[in-house]
Amino acid sequence: MIGGTAYGDKLEDDRSFGQEELKKAGVNIIPYAEFESFDDAVDHVTQNPGRYVIKPSGEAQNVKRRLFVGEEEDGQDVIRMLEAYKRAFSDEIKVFQLQRRMIGVEVAVGAFFNGKNFISPININFEHKKLFPGDIGPPTGEMGTSMFWSGPNHLSIRRSSRWNPSLQKKATSATST
Repeated sequence: MIGGTAYGDKLEDDRSFGQEELKKAGVNIIPYAEFESFDDAVDHVTQNPGRYVIKPSGEAQNVKRRLFVGEEEDGQDVIRMLEAYKRAFSDEIKVFQLQRRMIGVEVAVGAFFNGKNFISPININFEHKKLFPGDIGPPTGEMGTSMFWSGPNHLSIRRSSRWNPSLQKKATSATST
């Protein structure tokens, strides 16, 4: 079989499902809450002030302009954006996450899975969220990403060994249907 599986698609399309699968595999995740109501999300930020990132799920996540990174410690900018999204995009954004905002460089490890194991080379990337050092300047999106290919290393072996059994089951069930 060549190509993805329904499981892989769900990991990509359903943010909360993907986060929970990572958590099951022992990966530390950033605290988040999932919402289907902008009003409920506003209540959440009002009761739990802080910096948040609004991350749409499903098809809406493919429009990168819908992702909003809050800057204000009291969350008022996120509240204003949630109210604007409610007016402008409630028909497009059906489910979304509020994720605690983290500062710094995002590091990711990716590899292809052959149905039994992750294979080399692996891809390690660093997403610099802001244009300038010190986490200042305009957001770069993926323009701020640097990456390199590598053989297996401590991080990839530790993480992939936790995922292999689950992915092997999913790959087996995908090929038998």
